[in-house]
Amino acid sequence: MTAAKKRENSKRWHIRQNLPHQVALPNDLCCMENYDLIAAFCRRFDTEPMMQHVVAKWPNGKSEEFRLYCFATRADAEVFAAHFEGAHFDPIKDREKGKINGAWLRTDEWKPSERCGPLELPRFFREYGGRPSGLRRAALSLSCPCATSDYPSYRPQHTVDKKSSENEGDGETARLRQV
Repeated sequence: MTAAKKRENSKRWHIRQNLPHQVALPNDLCCMENYDLIAAFCRRFDTEPMMQHVVAKWPNGKSEEFRLYCFATRADAEVFAAHFEGAHFDPIKDREKGKINGAWLRTDEWKPSERCGPLELPRFFREYGGRPSGLRRAALSLSCPCATSDYPSYRPQHTVDKKSSENEGDGETARLRQV
C-alpha cells in the first residue's frame, strides 16, 4: 500500500471515529471565492471540520459531486447546515449499500443548485457558460489553446518530435509539440 493510500485511509478512519456529523454542499459551490467564505466561517468552531467528497446519484440517472464537511458535534453541524443550507449526510444510512466509499443514493428529485445559502455559483462559471464537470476542465480551457470550442477535445494531444530531439545531440531530450 502506498503512503498516499495509507494517509487517505487514516483520514477516513479519523472522520468515521471522531467526526460523525456531516453536512453536504455541492462541490461546484465550494470553490474559488466561496472557499474563502466557508473557511472563514469554519474558523469559529472549536475544532475545524475536515472535508471529504461523495458522489450523489439520483433515480433518474443524474449525478453530482458533493463536499462533505465533517464535524465533531451535532451542534456545530446544525449551525453550519443552517447558515449554508446544506443537507445532513449520514454515512451509515446514505452510502450505497453501507460501503465506505459508496455513492450517496438520493431518493428526492434532482434539481440544479445555483445557490446554497450565501454561496452562489462562482463568477468564473457564470461568465464562461455554466458548470463544467470539475475545475480541471475549466482551468485547462483557460491555459491551453487546444481546449477552445474550435477543437473537438478538451485535452491537448502531445507527440514527441523525434527529428528535433535527434538534432539536439544527446537523443534523450525530446521536445513536445502540440498537434
